[in-house]
Amino acid sequence: MSSEKKRALINLLVMGLAAPIGAGFNFLMTLIAARYLMSEGFGIYSGIISIIALFQVIIEGSRNVIIRNIAREPEAMAEIFGVAKGLLWLLSLVAFIGILVTMSLKQELRQLPFLTYLIAGLAAMSIYHALGYGIVFIAKERIEFNAFGSVLHKIIGCALVYSVTCVDGNLNGVLGAITAANFGLWGFYSWIFRHRFGHVAIIMKGKELLAMFKEILVVGSTAILRRFSWNVDILLLTAFSTVAATGIFNGAYNIVYSLNMVPTFAALPFFPMLSRKAEKDGDRLKRDILRILGLFFVLALPVILFSQNYADALVLLLLGDGYSASIPVMRILLWDLLFSFPISFLFYTFLALNLQKLYLWAVTLSLLLNVLVDLLLIPSLGPLGAAYGTLAADILCLAVLLVGQRRKGPALRAA
Repeated sequence: MSSEKKRALINLLVMGLAAPIGAGFNFLMTLIAARYLMSEGFGIYSGIISIIALFQVIIEGSRNVIIRNIAREPEAMAEIFGVAKGLLWLLSLVAFIGILVTMSLKQELRQLPFLTYLIAGLAAMSIYHALGYGIVFIAKERIEFNAFGSVLHKIIGCALVYSVTCVDGNLNGVLGAITAANFGLWGFYSWIFRHRFGHVAIIMKGKELLAMFKEILVVGSTAILRRFSWNVDILLLTAFSTVAATGIFNGAYNIVYSLNMVPTFAALPFFPMLSRKAEKDGDRLKRDILRILGLFFVLALPVILFSQNYADALVLLLLGDGYSASIPVMRILLWDLLFSFPISFLFYTFLALNLQKLYLWAVTLSLLLNVLVDLLLIPSLGPLGAAYGTLAADILCLAVLLVGQRRKGPALRAA
């Protein structure tokens, strides 16, 4: 086994150990907030978090392009990241303003105090810059820094949210606890970066910024649409159903979403290696993709079957009796893992193979189907209709990806 593969597998092991710990604390933090705020308050909280998540995905589009470029040109790291830092400041300001405007347009959030708006905007800005430093750690295949920081971030966030509930805080207190944890992660990553790689100055030159912006536009649009598809059900439930229905759906969704983060974490350690192999050895890349994709299916199926048998017990244990209506929603969403697992991994492989436009088309079509199914079913089925929309969309997305890559790119089968 080559040293490159060994390093990728070590990084996978590190992330494999860190991801469930971080996901567990993140899930615990969500449970604490859900029990404290109750279904109606948690519905408002979920609406705010979905807006933050929608704008946060901009950094993911930037991140993936920057990781690919640094992996291919490690000697140009300082220049690439210098331009990236300048672009991240501009994008974070756009996100801050966008969050405030979006929240003011939503009827159920319009009556919230302006302080809530500011906290939500700062939560997004702080995580932007924290994850910006994590870009280089991933590109340099030093994922142990990301793993440790991510777990520490979730532990601190969970502790702060719990502290707020103990002193009878409110929605602002819960959001403020999450924002404080984000600022802590930003400072931690910044300190590690300076210690390991030195200081990198921000480059604010129009030509370089525009060139990078154009490069990330397609990838960023894809990431935005994919993340939006994860939150569109909550947004449509909020608009066409009740706040309680949104809380019921989001209770089940957060359980499944914690599992759905597994393939994303698992794919990241391989992304720098895939980016280099895409240019050097296409045949070997096909075989590697086939093995990893098969592994994702192997991981997904037993998780789904196990969770289906204990769905009712898990919901009642984790969320409480007030969320019994979330049980049938979670049963539907659990089957979605069979499709969302490979979709998440294929994002990185399609980007490495420069097939990001094909991925964008697949995500766009699936999002349109998701919205259509939601609009048809939510008025009559509520959260169940939203769950069916998610499942239908991911089935279509995976089908388009597998059929499209056979025509335009390397087939995901043995050469």
